[in-house]
Formats: sequence, structure tokens, C-alpha cells
Amino acid sequence: MEYKVKEIISEYLGIEVRDIGLDMDIVEDLGINSYDIVSIVGKFEEEFDIEIPEKDIRLFKTVGDVVNYFMEKK
Repeated sequence: MEYKVKEIISEYLGIEVRDIGLDMDIVEDLGINSYDIVSIVGKFEEEFDIEIPEKDIRLFKTVGDVVNYFMEKK
């Protein structure tokens, strides 16, 4: 799960998976803006076959938050 989340983010941003840490802040460290997050969430929804409500997207502060979210939904 962790690797897949990192892989989706890395493909979108064009960076290496190994350069993404769980404690990285999505906005501050990765520079993901609101447009980017909508696109990335779409990829998560497609990959994990889940619909993510907008209120849940606001909980995604770090990469670890995203991984934990999907672990809980699994």
C-alpha cells in the first residue's frame, strides 16, 4: 500500500519513489497544490477502486496520512 501511494505521487510529480518519505508534508515538502491534489486523488480512486469524499481529502497532510487512510479503508 505504501509503495503504491508513493508510486502514484512520484509518477505525477516526476520524482523518484525513494525520494518520498511518509513524514513529508504534501504541500510544504512536495509542493502539491489544490489542482494537483484533485488529480492525484483521482489516480488513487482509480487504483484503489474507492471514492474519496472531499472532507476526507482535507485530512491528507502528509504522505503517511494518505497511506494510513487507505490502510483503514482496505
